Amino acid sequence: MSDVEAIKNEHEGLFQALKNEDVDWVTGHYAEDVSRFHQEGGLDIGWTSEKANDFKKLFNDGLKLILNSWEFLDIRTFGEFGLSAGYLDGGWQFPDGTKHISKMRFSYVWAKIDGRWKEIHHHVSDLKGELRI
Repeated sequence: MSDVEAIKNEHEGLFQALKNEDVDWVTGHYAEDVSRFHQEGGLDIGWTSEKANDFKKLFNDGLKLILNSWEFLDIRTFGEFGLSAGYLDGGWQFPDGTKHISKMRFSYVWAKIDGRWKEIHHHVSDLKGELRI
């Protein structure tokens, strides 16, 4: 399997794990010092057992992650590093039943660590429109 295919498989695995609320799989997927920009909030750095437990608690308290579809536009490698980018249709359903669903763009940075492609950074944000130059 090529490195590009391996990154795509890892990324697909991440989306499936998130849909299935499999926080243990997500934990193994992250590099220890991963950094993340989500749709809201500032930069989050590192993944600890405490963060994993807090994430599990969100699901246990009724939060649902909705991932309807995704499309990879670019996956490539640069030696032991890689990137993936694309669009995602999804969002959150809150315990009270309200939903925030939107079309988002994502970009992930990967590093090959001990033979596995691990996420070292991602950025997800709502798609606001097309850039006009």
